Amino acid sequence: MTYTVPMVVKVLQVLKVFRQAGPRLALTQVISLSGIPKASAFRILETLRSEGYLSKDLHGSYRLTYRLLEVAMVVHVRNPLRKAALPYLEQLNREVKETVNLGVLEEENVVYAEVLESAHRLRIVPCVGSLAPLHATALGKAVAAHLSREELTSILGKGGLKSFTPNTITTMKAYLQDLARTHERGYGIDNEEEALQCICVAAPVFDSKSRAAGAISVSVPSSRMSERRIHELGTRLKEVSRTISEDFGFTHETRFSSPH
Repeated sequence: MTYTVPMVVKVLQVLKVFRQAGPRLALTQVISLSGIPKASAFRILETLRSEGYLSKDLHGSYRLTYRLLEVAMVVHVRNPLRKAALPYLEQLNREVKETVNLGVLEEENVVYAEVLESAHRLRIVPCVGSLAPLHATALGKAVAAHLSREELTSILGKGGLKSFTPNTITTMKAYLQDLARTHERGYGIDNEEEALQCICVAAPVFDSKSRAAGAISVSVPSSRMSERRIHELGTRLKEVSRTISEDFGFTHETRFSSPH
């Protein structure tokens, strides 16, 4: 049994449209993209405007305000894993001089909870709050390698293995083989699988219950990456993730075996 309020679902659909299509939309665009009837869409937009979550310009278009950011920042700043990891991420960022990320497992998604940019002009910079696909990112693989087969099937069965580039793994058999390698070496690799010219390496972070609560990664343009550097970054990420895990309550008494 699900306990949902239809109107709340519609409000979230409207907000999702703004997230996907742009920060400023006309009523007709919201109706077209959300599939919500005109009268309901208008009432939702005007309610969000009256509460300060949207503003309206002279042309009648609606725009997201920073009120939503205020809500999101509560989650961002108070996230316990981010708090535990941040000092180590900052040190790692200075050390490797590349973009360093923290992904947090939230229900069925790995979400970018922190991104520390590289100082290089050519750099890879994901957006905080965006999703890291389990099958196509190093963050996702690092976490997925410690999920059960049943959990993976439940999550990936909803959206399948979407192809982002010619390198994306799109079959469950190949994906499970990749996860087995990820589990064995202790870090995941995204070899231009979500975005071309971008290679990422990630290691999982465990909580006090020995669950993979998230992962940390380094994102590097492929022009600055080599097999040797992938191994070096993977080794360093495992060291850092171990320290973060310990600060987050993890003990090494449990020996992990591959769940796949």
